Amino acid sequence: MNQFVVRFAARFADRFITILLCWLGLAVSASAAPLIYAWQGGETGVLQNSLPAFMLATGRADAVHLRVVATKDDQLLLLPTPDLARFTDVAAVFPERLRSDGSAACVDFTLAEIRRLRRLADNSGKSEAASLPTSLTTLDEILAMDKIITSRFGQEPTLVIELVEPAWHRQNGKDLSALTLQSLDQQKIAPNDDHIILMSEDSAEMQRLAKELLPPAGRQHRLIQMIGPEPPPRNENNPPNEPQVPDVNEWAFTQLGLRVIATYAAGVAIDKSRLVSPQGTPSQGEYLARAKKLGLLIFVYPVGPDDTIPRISTPTAQAEETPRQLSTAAPDATAAPVEAQVSTIKASDFFLKTIGADGLFFSPLPLKRPSFETAPEVHQK
Repeated sequence: MNQFVVRFAARFADRFITILLCWLGLAVSASAAPLIYAWQGGETGVLQNSLPAFMLATGRADAVHLRVVATKDDQLLLLPTPDLARFTDVAAVFPERLRSDGSAACVDFTLAEIRRLRRLADNSGKSEAASLPTSLTTLDEILAMDKIITSRFGQEPTLVIELVEPAWHRQNGKDLSALTLQSLDQQKIAPNDDHIILMSEDSAEMQRLAKELLPPAGRQHRLIQMIGPEPPPRNENNPPNEPQVPDVNEWAFTQLGLRVIATYAAGVAIDKSRLVSPQGTPSQGEYLARAKKLGLLIFVYPVGPDDTIPRISTPTAQAEETPRQLSTAAPDATAAPVEAQVSTIKASDFFLKTIGADGLFFSPLPLKRPSFETAPEVHQK
């Protein structure tokens, strides 16, 4: 009897260890899989940054990203910019309320007044006839729906809340970060809820959140530091006789700046234009490698499911990639000019497999959740 028990226990232990190892293997591969975030709700046009977009993205992405701005009566509205004139018909409804520059600042209007506006499909001032009008959504409505989905369907959608121009809000008498934390309190979001992520391009505001606002409130939400695009190049829209627009994100690419980011952020979200050279090759590889060593996640935004990146290569460029050999032969002046070879690569593959990003912010979100192979280590420059 004892021998039978011993054999049974040994067999059970063997099978249990096998199952456990398989489970751990699946867990590791799942955790290493690229993260798919729905940029501004993962939809475009009138659905962008809206409750319908949030509902459509649930289950198709690891997180839903939405931008928030503040109203006159301290409500938080989902909108890409504080200027209502760019995405609503405010100029027709409240023409006398426009500022001298033609903008309609969200902080000059109450939520009730904004509810009277119709959302435009784009910033041209004309709504698409084929598009259904979608009302503007508040952060409170999103948080309430998030809780309903969690309680009724067992899913807990992660929400990435981007604070839009917090410094501009403070100049206009609104503390966007404090209002956001107040909204989390009102909706009874748990202080340690890791399904809430805060993000902004304003590094000073991110540090303020980490050091001055979150600890006293007892909140432990993760932060992502955004790094926006480079200033526009010199052209007819940015003539040479005008002062060069400074790169406000240049500090983030210094070693000191990166170390500072690592003290308060869980990751960085970088505009895709900064990570591709004009030839379609990776850039900032050394920077990304240092970020990974500091434990930061790397996100790229925004990426479309059908986006491609053109790669330009020539025999001359290819030869420069190998050590140059000395030659005494004179150049052939009659030789035909070398034509560049242009190929394309899928943008999502480029950022995940070549750059080594941990996740992508998609706009629009693919109809079906994309499946990618595990992203490799970051390539050095």
